[in-house]
Amino acid sequence: ICLICGTVCCMLSHCCTDVDTGGRGGCDLHTRECGGITSLHFVVKQCSLLYLYANNGTFAQAPYLDVHGEVD
Repeated sequence: ICLICGTVCCMLSHCCTDVDTGGRGGCDLHTRECGGITSLHFVVKQCSLLYLYANNGTFAQAPYLDVHGEVD
């Protein structure tokens, strides 16, 4: 889920891979449409954040916690 505009993007899937850009995935393709070179995505299945900047990226722990104070 893009945290800039709320669009649901594919991640780690071959359905949205763009061969013309070197095999970039759905989140990278959406970054160009939404934020230019910077984007922030919430990865639901991993409960983590994905920061993308100029074809580079990193994961971070999500700020969302359950009732026990643990990452949900």
